[in-house]
Amino acid sequence: MAAALPGRDLIRAGLEALARGNYDAPEAILLQTATQRLGRLGFKVPPRWCGGAPAYAEYDLLRALDARGVADANGRLRALLAELVSFESAAEAHVRRIAQRASRKRRAAG
Repeated sequence: MAAALPGRDLIRAGLEALARGNYDAPEAILLQTATQRLGRLGFKVPPRWCGGAPAYAEYDLLRALDARGVADANGRLRALLAELVSFESAAEAHVRRIAQRASRKRRAAG
């Protein structure tokens, strides 16, 4: 995982929780909300539910935050989702830059 991507620690924590089978960890549930987009970026996020993340994954995340005693669970939920989107956007831009460099090298070599 590229070191400069925003939210990388959060994503790493979610992937580690999933690898341990801890699907109820807030970080793991967060990743479940973005299985398709993360999958397109090359991250293997095993779906908790058949067919991928359902529309209610965010509610599961909210319940998990409440269970952890987070004072402002709604605010934390919004912050986690914003951090996830920031990571995804930065990762997509990173992948595009790599593809563009490879394309330029191929054109220069050919």
